Amino acid sequence: MHAYFWFYEKKDKLTLEILRRNKDDYVDLGLNDQTINTSLLSIFIDLKEFEMQNQICIAVLLFCVVWHVHGAVNCTSAGRYADPNDTTCKNYSLCILTTGNTFISYDYTCPTTSLFSPISRTCTTNYVCNTTNTTTTSTCTTNGFVANPSSIDCTSYIQCVQINGTFIETVLSCPNGTFYNPNTTLCDASYTCSSAVTCSSVGRIADTTDTTCQRYFLCVLAANGTLLQYSYTCPSTSVFSPVSNLCTTTYTCP
Repeated sequence: MHAYFWFYEKKDKLTLEILRRNKDDYVDLGLNDQTINTSLLSIFIDLKEFEMQNQICIAVLLFCVVWHVHGAVNCTSAGRYADPNDTTCKNYSLCILTTGNTFISYDYTCPTTSLFSPISRTCTTNYVCNTTNTTTTSTCTTNGFVANPSSIDCTSYIQCVQINGTFIETVLSCPNGTFYNPNTTLCDASYTCSSAVTCSSVGRIADTTDTTCQRYFLCVLAANGTLLQYSYTCPSTSVFSPVSNLCTTTYTCP
């Protein structure tokens, strides 16, 4: 199906109109206009071929929809998903749920200057394509999140997504000062990583698993009498000194 898309901004409202060449080109997706706008408009926002200004911006795009009986991704939920067979990190599929409770999959390619990020699920210039970051190993047994066996300090975890019968693993990092809790599958500041350095008293202690000497732990006494452990990283120009228990530029990392 070939269709023209009229994309414009007026009075702070983004609109996407579909102008088909004739009624024979019409394919009923079982979606109302608002759903079509929401689903397809975000794709054009990803492209970022032009910056939206305060004035009216008009662009006419020629869009070719390619129908696949078996797309790159076997859709199990709505949204955008990376093509597991694409080593360039540029291809992805958009899964749309119709009113008949079936999924329709459309394959897309990011613009030449961007890549598809499986984390933000958008085309972006900030994502670094790393084929070793997303793997198909046997750590995953079900969809969801699991502990990263390679992370001895519990600061990273693995997102498991099953696509076409194969689990795709993506390594994600917890925010600074938090640890992955396998019991809740969340990053938790109060969780104590059993395989890392543990607090025995209040204060700062070096993270002995860090060969760069930049990471350290802050041990805080909680109201219930237990010690809470928070992970921090020194600024790029300094390292953590186990002597002064401070970030400094004078300490030499052995």
